[in-house]
Amino acid sequence: MPKKKLKSKEKIVKVYMCATDWEWEIGEVLGSTPVYSSVKSLKDERSCVEECGIVEVEVKLSQWIQPENRKWGKG
Repeated sequence: MPKKKLKSKEKIVKVYMCATDWEWEIGEVLGSTPVYSSVKSLKDERSCVEECGIVEVEVKLSQWIQPENRKWGKG
């Protein structure tokens, strides 16, 4: 279960990522490119950022493609 659900009107979220991932992988990688909710959590998980650098990115919700079908807490 997610730690924090975004407010329904919140459509743009600031996140942080390794600058090298931004320059070389975002939109191109077949798997996933990790983003982090804070600079601290990025630094805790990715030691490469001391060399690569850090970028702040805005993630914008543009369209909900498939409706939710969650059953959390039901069972």
